[in-house]
Amino acid sequence: MTQSEKIERIKYLVEILNQASKAYYAEDREIMSNREYDALYDELASLEAQTGMVMANSPTVNVGYEAVEELPKDNENMVSLQNAGGTEISETNPVELGFNLQSAEQEEQNQCAFMEHVVISMGESSIENGIFYYEDQNGDRKPIYIVDGKQADAAMAYALPSESERAARAGRSGELVIDLGGQVAVKKVELRITGTKNKNLAQISKVEFLNGMKNRIPEPKTDIPTGLSAEEGDQSFILKWNKAENITGYEVKITCNGQSETVRAAAESLEVKSFQGNKLSNGTAYEVCVQSVNGNWQSGYGSAITVTPEVSKVPDAPDNLKATGGYCVVRMSWKNMKNTNTYNVYYREAGEEAFTRVEGIARNSYEITGLKEKTRYEVYVTGVNSLG
Repeated sequence: MTQSEKIERIKYLVEILNQASKAYYAEDREIMSNREYDALYDELASLEAQTGMVMANSPTVNVGYEAVEELPKDNENMVSLQNAGGTEISETNPVELGFNLQSAEQEEQNQCAFMEHVVISMGESSIENGIFYYEDQNGDRKPIYIVDGKQADAAMAYALPSESERAARAGRSGELVIDLGGQVAVKKVELRITGTKNKNLAQISKVEFLNGMKNRIPEPKTDIPTGLSAEEGDQSFILKWNKAENITGYEVKITCNGQSETVRAAAESLEVKSFQGNKLSNGTAYEVCVQSVNGNWQSGYGSAITVTPEVSKVPDAPDNLKATGGYCVVRMSWKNMKNTNTYNVYYREAGEEAFTRVEGIARNSYEITGLKEKTRYEVYVTGVNSLG
């Protein structure tokens, strides 16, 4: 399963599991058995661990179900955490939220995200008590305690946002600032909440991982590839586009007759020769667009172009023709030529006027059988495409 397929599977599992939770907790009915739910939940948790992607509404970070109509209307990204059955959040019944800050590639190379502070924006039911854990580059898991809505350490040497910054972000949500005590390489973080203002519910709208409070790191811009162009060939085309910054690769989406296929590309070009497992068809229009990727991040696709494969000239004569005689047979092979769909083989007895033609040979080899023994034959091969 590719990374894209895993992400699509995660989205599907989150949706179906949340539907099951809503039916069970909010509507007092079951749409799947506990065994079915547990199997899908375990699959989701495994895929999240493999990809490093955890959706905000994933049941692995939301315990129980909070009806949508009871969530704040002015924040579409609010995550609500509660215990099953709505029991009080406490040290013995905490709720947890985790983030894997490494892609699979970064994990293999032991690359980490560097940060000094973590800022947690909250809703009305803000966090009062809990523990913030972070795993550093050496794999050590370190706790920072939260007491009465703030970090327990008295000496928190971070620069507070200005009044204008606070006013711009004022409203229903408060902030919890975690100071890591300097720049730290972090692999994973986990927030264990043991007490909230509402007692039964924790609301989080945003989590920021920062290298400094004065200059907050903005979210990466969606660097959508530009300048997509195509060079059309016989049953193929070559795509090129402008280089995007801060990305690990690209995804090219090809669409034809209502069907789509996605192909990964490491550089800013890609030669396409097949679609849905078959060779491209000359004269058929294919719609193509490209997006940048970096781990789980995707830029979104840029403007699409239409590409129609076609040939520009008749095929060159096949090179390196070899013919070997056997008993009433001649075995032939030649170089597989560009811009060539099929081959024709011609043969005749030496001295005869007319050649016998064999058409539509798909491979670059052929065996002529049924020949006369002890007879000399003349042979040659031509290539064929839509122009001739």
